[in-house]
Amino acid sequence: MKHFFRAFRAYLSLLFKGRLPDDLVLELGLMKRVTLTPAPAPVSAPADDSAVRLLAALQQEARLVDFLVEDIAA
Repeated sequence: MKHFFRAFRAYLSLLFKGRLPDDLVLELGLMKRVTLTPAPAPVSAPADDSAVRLLAALQQEARLVDFLVEDIAA
């Protein structure tokens, strides 16, 4: 019967609080999970930046929109 009350208490705690009570964690011999966030990856420049330079040149000349809507079917 003790196990039933322990399970019911754990269920309700998880349902309403989203976590187990500390005394129940110790009683069950569980460990708290520690989540580590990975360090953000360094942003590196692409090896071939010719496409970036082309887009920058088109943007400077205000021709990027014209370039994107140009009909290339011909």
